[in-house]
Amino acid sequence: MADFTVKSAPRISRQLFHQALLNRSSPATLLADELFTVCEAWKIDPACALGFFVRESHAGTKGYAVRTLNWGNLRMGPGEYKNDGKFAWYASWVVSLNDFCRLLSGRLYDGAGLKTVGQITPRYAPAADNNNPPAYAAFVNQLVEVWEKMTNERPS
Repeated sequence: MADFTVKSAPRISRQLFHQALLNRSSPATLLADELFTVCEAWKIDPACALGFFVRESHAGTKGYAVRTLNWGNLRMGPGEYKNDGKFAWYASWVVSLNDFCRLLSGRLYDGAGLKTVGQITPRYAPAADNNNPPAYAAFVNQLVEVWEKMTNERPS
């Protein structure tokens, strides 16, 4: 299985990004176009960002993200309006996705040479927090691979 580079041109079409959110009954579906544009602005592959969103909260339908509107279940971020000591709370999915993209583009990840999903997950979702980084990375990479294939198979 491929280990996808997070900073990349989109591997998923805008239409499929929207459809993937819709298929999961995501509360972020109505913002799909704006969310895709946020990823493009940060040069983060929307498929990778979406893969993390699905892994963290089933696309905003389960766990803390339902209340916090926190795209990646970030502990803190400059766009947060509140922090409960565990996770940052956001006014919108757009603001939290900006923080997620800023984090992955910054010194802790991209700046530290962590470029791929497999390189990022041990820091992003460490085993010390009861995560399984290899399984997390495999899950995200598998989603990206499927979406990329679906995008490439669609007629223009």
